[in-house]
Amino acid sequence: MEPLSLPMHLSATNNSFAWEFKREWLATVIRFAAEMGRDLKGANLLEVGAGVHNPLGCALAALGKGASFAVAVEPGDILPEHLDHAILLGLIAYAKADTQWPSLQSSLDHLMDLVNQERRSPSGGWVLQQPAFQLFRGIVQDYQSEHQFDIIHSNAVMEHVLDLNSACAKFYDLTAMGGVHVHKVDFIDHRYYEKAEPSTEDAFRFLLVGQERAVPECSGARMSEVITAFTKAGFEFVDAPEHWQLPFPEHFLDRLQRRYRDMSRVDLQTTCATLLFRKPVTT
Repeated sequence: MEPLSLPMHLSATNNSFAWEFKREWLATVIRFAAEMGRDLKGANLLEVGAGVHNPLGCALAALGKGASFAVAVEPGDILPEHLDHAILLGLIAYAKADTQWPSLQSSLDHLMDLVNQERRSPSGGWVLQQPAFQLFRGIVQDYQSEHQFDIIHSNAVMEHVLDLNSACAKFYDLTAMGGVHVHKVDFIDHRYYEKAEPSTEDAFRFLLVGQERAVPECSGARMSEVITAFTKAGFEFVDAPEHWQLPFPEHFLDRLQRRYRDMSRVDLQTTCATLLFRKPVTT
């Protein structure tokens, strides 16, 4: 592969945490998708909540590993300085996949032109539209596509989706028959991470009430509610293979269950889980 001619302010950028995080997560997605019978090669892939700092990392890396079409959806404010850095990180990801992209330089030049033109609307919308990949600024409910996707994934995103039912209904429309979902969901109240000496009950946003229920950008959903939203939309719940729980003492768990009678012990203890779903094949 010919050396890339990079813009001056990007040429010193190297392999960063943002790329490592994306690489590790994409490897997880590929593994679980394969276990559910979906190979990345030739697949259409959609990432929900791709992040503002490296939104194209998974999309371009997936193309490098054989995906046919990849889309990143991110509701946050994708600034030009974030986007050009993301493009470089994505190209690094692509190059590390040991494949050839004949028009790599021309694609980079074209993407940088788009960045310089700031082709995005203040209220959200398309940032990049290319034949093989797209970047959409907005919530997934507003994303429109002529494609259906074989693999849809997110990492620490679903807890920020305030209307799970409408999001899952949209997912169903966007998912190909037999298509799979891999979603890692963080059920911790995000304020917990900022407290010097948090109590156990501080950890769970759904244990809080009223205005203190959670930080505004997080929902109060617990694991069973996320699973229910997907199955209600028509998906099959496959598994929760990666499942983290707080090791509550039995007497404390008993006390919590008496207080929160509608919650199972699994819901009360779960801090994070990777949830797998499949859209059934109908005849």
